[in-house]
Amino acid sequence: MQFTTLFLAASAAVLSVAAPADMGQWDVIVTEQWSAIGYKAVQVNANFTSPSYPGAEGLTSSCSKKHIPATTNTPAVNTDDCDPGFSYTWEGGVIKLQQVVELPNQMTVFGEAPLKTITGGVGRSAQGQTIVKVTSAIA
Repeated sequence: MQFTTLFLAASAAVLSVAAPADMGQWDVIVTEQWSAIGYKAVQVNANFTSPSYPGAEGLTSSCSKKHIPATTNTPAVNTDDCDPGFSYTWEGGVIKLQQVVELPNQMTVFGEAPLKTITGGVGRSAQGQTIVKVTSAIA
């Protein structure tokens, strides 16, 4: 009897998790800036929307990575700051996102999508935008 109760409880927990298509998506904008002396900055802004985070007031998060090269008087500075619960990787033209959300229970959602940036007219910045759908989640 205990086995049946545990099995039913586990089954109910699995059934209560929404399918990835129902778990939301991010509207992502990536901006890059660089200079001839080696300065580089990447800003990622993402707005997560889902039935739990509807409309333009979704869950907005950002990450900022910077490399400021060393000079004769100062060492190089590298920063990597993301809002709590949000992170990304961007390699080979694919951006991967991870975020802690309430759907309605707290879980971590994951997604990835191709992302290509287009260089601005001056050649010292680029920007790209994409939609990243949630593909998996863990509680």
